[in-house]
Amino acid sequence: MQQKIKSDLSERFEDVKRHFGLNNSQLSKLAEVTPQAINDIVNGVTDNPRVSLINKIATKLEISIDWLLNGKGQMVPGTEEGKVSQGDSSMLEFMIRQIEEKDKIINHLMSRQGKRRGVSGQPVLAFAA
Repeated sequence: MQQKIKSDLSERFEDVKRHFGLNNSQLSKLAEVTPQAINDIVNGVTDNPRVSLINKIATKLEISIDWLLNGKGQMVPGTEEGKVSQGDSSMLEFMIRQIEEKDKIINHLMSRQGKRRGVSGQPVLAFAA
């Protein structure tokens, strides 16, 4: 039986699973490998996986290959811990605009019925830039 020693690579695989909410089986399907291949990496049995496996995971999850292999840089390129990525920021702004538009419609419909929304009549969600 092979000795199981957690490596930095196995820890990064655990980080990927946590970040994306994946289990070993789901990650294996994404990488198009057997669940055992992922189990072996996560459990420290394999510390030198095939390049194709690393490439598929990094490409499909849009994470840094350099981070996955060597631990250098950020898992998700262009982000820092605790900061919102540009894509997430754009999506958040879009969603806020949609909510504001729906608030206007709700307020208009309620005013036609002689009702006010809440105490101030202000939208429920406000975005602080």
